[in-house]
Amino acid sequence: MHDWEKELGKELESLRRFYVSILPQRLKEIQDVVRACLAAPGSPEDLIRLRNMAHKLRGSAGSYGFGHISRTAEDLEEWLKRSQNLSFHDPVVLEEFRTRVQSLSEEMANPRIAD
Repeated sequence: MHDWEKELGKELESLRRFYVSILPQRLKEIQDVVRACLAAPGSPEDLIRLRNMAHKLRGSAGSYGFGHISRTAEDLEEWLKRSQNLSFHDPVVLEEFRTRVQSLSEEMANPRIAD
């Protein structure tokens, strides 16, 4: 291995550590929007905001090698796109939403580099 490869590996690891350090704040922001979604079911602004947050997380997590977070964020993002006209008053829809959010929360709370 060349010196530049070692140095690049150190830089990438430093960036990953920084990314992991900001995940708790990102998770809190997502949870705040989720609470707003549940408090005002069907609020398009909150759902769009959550979808955008999931989209950004999908991209950034994947870029840093956290594929599990990226795929779970993608699942939430795509579900929100497909479900934009569904009612959160429907218990089935609400349960699917909670399940996806819970999965993302768990992945963010325990980040790991993709295999």
